[in-house]
Amino acid sequence: MAIPLLIDTDIGDDVDDALALALALRSPEVELVGVTTVYQCAPLRARLAGRLLAAFGRADVPVLAGTDRPLLGAVRPDWVPNQALVLQGGPQPAVTPGRAVEFIIREGLRRDDLVLLPIGAMTNVALAFALEPRLLGRVRVVAMAGAWDREGGEYNVQCDPEAVAAVLACGAGVDFVGLDVTMQVALRAPDLARLAAAPAASPEAAVLAFVRACQRAWRKDDSFCPTLHDPLAVAAVFRPDLLGWEEGVVRVELGQGPARGATGLLPPAAGPAARTRVARTVEVEAFLELFGNRVCGGGG
Repeated sequence: MAIPLLIDTDIGDDVDDALALALALRSPEVELVGVTTVYQCAPLRARLAGRLLAAFGRADVPVLAGTDRPLLGAVRPDWVPNQALVLQGGPQPAVTPGRAVEFIIREGLRRDDLVLLPIGAMTNVALAFALEPRLLGRVRVVAMAGAWDREGGEYNVQCDPEAVAAVLACGAGVDFVGLDVTMQVALRAPDLARLAAAPAASPEAAVLAFVRACQRAWRKDDSFCPTLHDPLAVAAVFRPDLLGWEEGVVRVELGQGPARGATGLLPPAAGPAARTRVARTVEVEAFLELFGNRVCGGGG
């Protein structure tokens, strides 16, 4: 039976969000029940998600814009995601009316086995758990977040460290897929070539449009192969055996200094959050083969 999955995303900056959606759509092990967007320009991000879903023939999947701002702090007022270029021309994708946090709560309460996958800031997730404590024990959280054997913080955590701390403090169990494993997996050049060779009206061509927008904004180099941070988190939902896990208590640095957003892992005995796990190792070739075949090779 497919795992019901709700993806909460900041699609539009790094292209790994779009690649993660594509992997979810091409994975029969999961049922994508909805997409919510988070962090500045959330309505525009929802339209980007809708464009990709439509390209895969899945305009039936609800897409709801979520919270624009972190729990504390400010955002860059003039920031526009680089992949907004994908929306130029053609019909504009629809965004489902409603509020993302309410949608997360509704889906979490009506299912016993929902997996919530935040691959951006955890603001929507933190608000959902704060507003509806009954989600605890019903919703499993798998997150692309954190860095454990590296200095400094990871971007998704840094965008709203208070949200991550709030999710942990409420007692939600979280599987963290962080930089220590995601930095080991990148889109392979032959898979990028397969995307480039796909027919113009195919889902692969739509994925390539997102990749090209990111490549040209960041490197101005169409051969640049992006890191597959968020797709690895998607794979962790239905293939957790691809990763080696360590249980413990995650701590988040909330100060205003340079360490803000840094994450640390303490032994389970150091606190009550023993259900929290951190990915420590990854089966690189097995994951890249899975991703390449499903996203770049026509769904095989």
